[in-house]
Amino acid sequence: CHMLRKMGFTHVVGLDYCPEAIAVARKLAPAFAELLELQNGGSPGEVAFQVADVLDVPFEPAHFGMVLDKGTLDCVGMSRTIEPEFAWEPGDDPVVLWAESVFRMLKSEGLLVIASCCFLTPEVVEVMAAIDVLGSDEYEMVLRSGQELDAGEGSTVTILVFQKLPKSEFAPEVH
Repeated sequence: CHMLRKMGFTHVVGLDYCPEAIAVARKLAPAFAELLELQNGGSPGEVAFQVADVLDVPFEPAHFGMVLDKGTLDCVGMSRTIEPEFAWEPGDDPVVLWAESVFRMLKSEGLLVIASCCFLTPEVVEVMAAIDVLGSDEYEMVLRSGQELDAGEGSTVTILVFQKLPKSEFAPEVH
């Protein structure tokens, strides 16, 4: 979060559903701020840390210009089942609920940056296409950039950038 602040982002909020994780982030924040000041000069500014469930965020719609997801999609995705008898009811799939929540948080033209170790590009694109919430008839998440990186030993890290754009203003995908 402090690196984003140092890069010029304002209103940086670190979210986690685990109060202990937020407590650790708050405890480490002064050391990260000091480190950035020592290495780069200037002040990284304040970063807010908040306990929240990404599926039910405490923010007004269209609140953020950018959402960075480093592992949340993976955690939410781990709650999915591959067992047909335990399948989620339509509308209750946690990955789709995650996508809809992120969609609501983003301002028009906002960016969603995802780093995933569990999902490949086609899977995330499919989830983003399934968004069906207030505003999804006017806006859509467009894949702007994507890269799948070999992380060794058969692992892949997928980095994707989506942009929330009015449906009439779609630009071609950029890779």
